[in-house]
Amino acid sequence: HPPQCKDVREYACTSVTPPERVRIPLNMHIGGPCTPCVKPGDHVYVGTLIGDGSGLYAPVHASVSGTVVSTDTEQLPTGATAPVVAIESDGKMENDPALAQPSYSTKEEFLDCVRASGAVGLGGAAFPTWFKMRAPEGKKFEFLIINGMECEPFIT
Repeated sequence: HPPQCKDVREYACTSVTPPERVRIPLNMHIGGPCTPCVKPGDHVYVGTLIGDGSGLYAPVHASVSGTVVSTDTEQLPTGATAPVVAIESDGKMENDPALAQPSYSTKEEFLDCVRASGAVGLGGAAFPTWFKMRAPEGKKFEFLIINGMECEPFIT
């Protein structure tokens, strides 16, 4: 069994400076890539929806605040092509003022909230969480079990 290597008491906390520009692929999940829902010149915040889709997909949100500079299809390091949203960071890392705690009263509304969050599995396929939570036709779930454990011993 590998050592846990989780003792970080001896390490100082540091701040990370936001990058000057990010390029966010809109295919960061299994299923079809999202379509950009922003355009060059748009101002975005951390958490602003920048890519949406249909079918098996997960929405993609901005990770920095700033200005969208392009929404082109690019070849990724994997060799695949996908729409990519490039954002010039303003360095402020401001959260989207439209972000709010989700509200739901039915299972369907709960699944819509999970879908809108963009949550995906942390395995290699990045399977959209909302899709995994749907009950098969004619079946229903009685419980929701959440595994909050890390899968790798060296992830901290």
